[in-house]
Amino acid sequence: MKEFRVEFYSDFCEVDKHSILVTDFVVDHNGNLSSEERFNINFALRELMNNAVEHGNLSDPQKKIICTATSEEECITLIVQDEGDGFDLFQKNFDDTKRDDLENRRRGIWLLEKLGFDVVVEKNKVIAQYKREGKK
Repeated sequence: MKEFRVEFYSDFCEVDKHSILVTDFVVDHNGNLSSEERFNINFALRELMNNAVEHGNLSDPQKKIICTATSEEECITLIVQDEGDGFDLFQKNFDDTKRDDLENRRRGIWLLEKLGFDVVVEKNKVIAQYKREGKK
């Protein structure tokens, strides 16, 4: 198993830079990734990191984000942790009868699941695991 870790301050420009670094690591250690898989991994990283900046660290430039990627032949794991209070994925803290709330709450996690990631939330840490097709 190969591992890569980055730590940076909450800033969307830093998200751009570090999502590329982490994606490059994953691609370098999984040379046979399809272009769709590469896109999905980069998209997942950007979504997780952007959410950490905006929702976790409340765009506070003094707070940090830690991203760890592990790469194995059959599985890629992305872990993003911020300095926020975290959240409970199953806590009902919005009105699911209102369209706006449904469209805006937990959308990132829903998108990652649609791209094939298993997502687990542990307070202020989100773990997204991608099992490679044909490698399961």
